[in-house]
Amino acid sequence: MIYDTTIIGAGLTGLMCGYILSKEGQNVCIVEKNHSVGGSIQNFERNGVVFDTGAHYIGGLHEGQSLYRYFKYFNLIDRLVLKKLDPEGFDIIKFADKEYKYAEGKDNFVEKLSGYFPKEREAIKKYINKLKEITKYFPFYNIDLDLNNRNKNDILSINAYKYISSLSTNRKLIDVLTGTSLIHNGEPSKTPLFLHALIGYGYIESSWRVVGGSGKIANFLSSSIKSFGGKIYTDSMVQKINADEKKIKSITLKSGEEIRSKNFISTIHPSLTMKLLKTKLLRKSYRNRINNIENTAGIFSVYIIFKKNSFRYRNSNFFCFDKNTSWETINRNDRVFGNNLFFMTPAISKNDKFAESGIILAKMEFDDVINLKNTTVEKRGDYYKKFKTAKAEQMIAKMEQYFPNFKQNIDKYYTSTPLTYRDYTGTKNGSAYGVIKNSNEPYNVILPVTKIPNFYFAGQNINVHGVHGVTISAVITCSLLLGKKYLINKIRTQN
Repeated sequence: MIYDTTIIGAGLTGLMCGYILSKEGQNVCIVEKNHSVGGSIQNFERNGVVFDTGAHYIGGLHEGQSLYRYFKYFNLIDRLVLKKLDPEGFDIIKFADKEYKYAEGKDNFVEKLSGYFPKEREAIKKYINKLKEITKYFPFYNIDLDLNNRNKNDILSINAYKYISSLSTNRKLIDVLTGTSLIHNGEPSKTPLFLHALIGYGYIESSWRVVGGSGKIANFLSSSIKSFGGKIYTDSMVQKINADEKKIKSITLKSGEEIRSKNFISTIHPSLTMKLLKTKLLRKSYRNRINNIENTAGIFSVYIIFKKNSFRYRNSNFFCFDKNTSWETINRNDRVFGNNLFFMTPAISKNDKFAESGIILAKMEFDDVINLKNTTVEKRGDYYKKFKTAKAEQMIAKMEQYFPNFKQNIDKYYTSTPLTYRDYTGTKNGSAYGVIKNSNEPYNVILPVTKIPNFYFAGQNINVHGVHGVTISAVITCSLLLGKKYLINKIRTQN
């Protein structure tokens, strides 16, 4: 059999590509190296408790908002159970001595922060208006039929930290406005304002958790693809991408099976794709650029099971800083582990009053575990176990600053490192958010099209990361096969 399109990787992007193309009548095949689909949004279970590996919360899901309209097309809105985060404080920037709340909605966001900074109302208004303005430069973000409505070149090189710092001399306000930087691996010297805006503004529109875990998104998409006649092969690692003198003709799996197709989409990291793609159709300079592009750091995660009815459910996310720590000081002293922590209590259907579990995240460079880079899961030895325990205990001790008696409420905990992400999701060096978007090199990006006429890229490395970003990436890549206006019109009209 020759498929219309074969997709490498069954993470969220791969599943969304598979859904779009199979729904539109293509004969689609998806191959995934792991036993389960979902990539960074898959769930895992420990002691009967379900944890997310990623997608801890999702923005823009009110009716009429951008991601809502996409999810409506994917038939997810009516299938997912969603819990809305506190509209008066969906994100809380929590210093050891004080906390600041992000409120839902543009006007409410301004009112809430102006309560903390009454003299900075105009600066806060300029900030939020700028974020909204930037989203209008990205037509797929707004599902805009005018696909060439603005020239983005004017904004790609604007640095987020420099712009936000230009709004006010109040250092605490700047710390608060940049306080969620962990969710996009923010680096003051590099992070572009457009990335900060596209990630942040969707959450300000509305923020939600998926009850029971974001892995339900992957499960629903997977079952839909199969109902459309698509094929999903798990435990199927790609060993080679085969080309003739003009185009890609097939992929070879580790099992030796060859899969032929008219078109191919790779949703795995582009540099890993290059290792599989042995062809002269791509220039050496192109390969070198992809292989040398800088990647974001990884994440160290602590997955906590609380003692029954001991720790209250928090319907907000917490970005926790030491008293005198900010985005700027973190950047200057990057090797201090745990200065910036993210904490949330997942939504479950059993109990709204008490949390069954909690997740703590901290940035971790791959260099911290590079001595174990040649090891595999469950074969890393006692050193690795001690290393993880020490880091986890350090993070738990930090949480005591923000939530008194935090540790005594813990029954068990589990951990993961960039090595875990690398081995389970296939990200290069366990990078949490793919390649770095750099305001100093605004055009050093990887496009969804390649010089090979039937070979495409999709995913967080091609577009913005996060559920919203990879959804848009899937739509952009599939629109190259189906037609931009055709596909956008189908999504807008929900046919």
